[in-house]
Amino acid sequence: MSRKISKNRWTKKRTRMMAGILIVIMITGISLGVVLTQQKSAEDSSPQASVDVTFSISKPPALNETAEVSAIFTAKWDISINTTGPERIAAEIILPPKYGDGFEWVGEQPRWTGKELKKGETVELSGTIKSVKTGNWTIAALMLWITTENYTLNWNVTYDGQPYIDLKNSSVFGVDRTSMLYIEVHENSAYIHEGPFPEYRPDSDENYKQLNVTLYPSLIIGTSISMLLPLIILMG
Repeated sequence: MSRKISKNRWTKKRTRMMAGILIVIMITGISLGVVLTQQKSAEDSSPQASVDVTFSISKPPALNETAEVSAIFTAKWDISINTTGPERIAAEIILPPKYGDGFEWVGEQPRWTGKELKKGETVELSGTIKSVKTGNWTIAALMLWITTENYTLNWNVTYDGQPYIDLKNSSVFGVDRTSMLYIEVHENSAYIHEGPFPEYRPDSDENYKQLNVTLYPSLIIGTSISMLLPLIILMG
């Protein structure tokens, strides 16, 4: 009888251990899924863009040189805003504050607004920029949904340094499509990069690094305790 009871106790203990392990695995999977979802949303902010865009520059301009930039937006289907208010579709080529400060416009900034675009119709924008500062800079071509002609755009960066429009702090109600040009400017030369510059990443900022130093150990310890707690309770 004593052996049977001991065996039953071991069976129950083993069942509790297995249940605890499964709970830990589930928590880990959920946490990983949240992280991957956040990364995906940062990388692909306009998966259903209603336009295609061709964005180009005549040459990467060295310091004090000029270059022509052009963007062609082509509607993939009919786009329209059926209101009588100030709502509009807007397209523009922009030098994002901070990230595009190495350039300035020679003449007016290219911009278009309208109420509709038919499938296959295009909006063509072009302008001249001048390089005024050495460094790594970004130029953007945007298709936006706006509620006022005097809208404002607030720029931020993703975890990998990709500049993007922070809609929470901007006076537009949507970004349809964004295309970027990344240009490295020197005194006598300039180059086009395929992707965003490393120094744009949030972790390149000293304040961000200090936050990580104080936050991450606490986060790791707290997460570990929360994951192990169910297992300890079940084995108790």
